[in-house]
Amino acid sequence: MAYRNFDEEDMNRWGHIHIYIKSLDRRYKVNKRVGWVYIMRNPAFRGNPLKIGRTSRAPMERASELGASTSVPSDFELVYFVHVRDQHEAEKFAHEILASYRKTKRKEFFHVPLARAIEALDQAVAHFPIPHVIKRGKTVLPLAQFFQPTVDKCPDCGGNNQVKLLMIKTKVSCRLCARTLRV
Repeated sequence: MAYRNFDEEDMNRWGHIHIYIKSLDRRYKVNKRVGWVYIMRNPAFRGNPLKIGRTSRAPMERASELGASTSVPSDFELVYFVHVRDQHEAEKFAHEILASYRKTKRKEFFHVPLARAIEALDQAVAHFPIPHVIKRGKTVLPLAQFFQPTVDKCPDCGGNNQVKLLMIKTKVSCRLCARTLRV
């Protein structure tokens, strides 16, 4: 698959998040709908529509499952994902935000700029965060998302640019001078 290589820090962050979510007791009503909302694409589809869906399993597993179907000519690529308290409502929320980009009613494909799709998922997280207890105390914060923004300094103009690394290679330009920072 076309996923970026996870370094040790990525593996540790993913492991922490995945283990925490798997450890949630699904017998409690509050944990029954915990899962992920994801963005995938399939290079074989004309026009590059993005598939925005949900899963209770790890998003990488869902991508493999979709790509294994004999009805699609190539594998799906996982682009971005968020974990949420209620995957059903979060997916519905994101779909409502992106309704004007929807390709076909009742299908999960959207002709939308990737940045806008990521924004929609980030908005869904803000509405449906997974609470995370810190150090046996009463401090409850949202569970950190896997994709955290980083700051890239432009070598030409010195400007700081906030960037999210995705599961695929992307082209990012400096917000001040438009120089390509990453691919």
